[in-house]
Amino acid sequence: MTDDFSWNSALCVAGIHLTTEERAAGWPDAFTPENLACLQYPWGGSGLEKKTAAGNQRLLIATMLKAIQNGGLPAIGRTRTEDITEPRQVPDFFPPGSPYSGGLGSSDWQNRDRPRPMRTVKIKVGERTVPFFVIERSAFRDWLTKQGLEPSEHTRAWLGTTPAAHHPAARGAKRPKKMDVFLALLEQVESAWVKSGRNNIDRRQWPGTSKELHILAGRLVPEVFGNDNAQSFYRNYPKEAGLAFGGEKGTRAVYAELFPPAAEADQHKAA
Repeated sequence: MTDDFSWNSALCVAGIHLTTEERAAGWPDAFTPENLACLQYPWGGSGLEKKTAAGNQRLLIATMLKAIQNGGLPAIGRTRTEDITEPRQVPDFFPPGSPYSGGLGSSDWQNRDRPRPMRTVKIKVGERTVPFFVIERSAFRDWLTKQGLEPSEHTRAWLGTTPAAHHPAARGAKRPKKMDVFLALLEQVESAWVKSGRNNIDRRQWPGTSKELHILAGRLVPEVFGNDNAQSFYRNYPKEAGLAFGGEKGTRAVYAELFPPAAEADQHKAA
């Protein structure tokens, strides 16, 4: 078990299929459509809620597989090895008898000539390679947005899009307009980051510092973030959104590469 509560909570969701190694490793970079359906629509509650969740899971899996087939949902092909088994009949074990049984006239003595009971077991007779698909964070986040679906608590914890798992909003409460702009900004940066050939960004290890992100936000959306100082920006947006920074070096140069118009505008302003 890891020390990540959100991951341990997700492991308790019914229907999640992971190996022992995968469970010990924590949040993965990608999930199968079946596991994503379980995280998005966890099975539980009343009988009606369980029935609704099961139906939503089947519908989501079918829709994702269709989207993968049509190219609307990027997925990565992988393979796994599964055992090939066959049912076999083997003699069952007699229940242990009392040390005082077995004498003349006892049940053991009366059943001494009867054949032993049989039971069915599965015997491994070989192995086979099975192909399957997994979906990465950014691909699933973009696809959910296109579908107009709100991520569940477990899905949010994996995507790292909001702090709802730690600071749940009141029922019916609306996210502030500036926070919407900030989250859209993060998605813009993530999209440009991946398109440049770099690995996906983990929002729990966001590259660089809050100050660098503050400078970029002021350049890209000056009407929203241009008047915020670095401390209030961090407190009101990255911290509230559950963002954690990894302190990666050279991030400011990457921002300038990904968003050259904003960098040029900043240079003209300095001149």
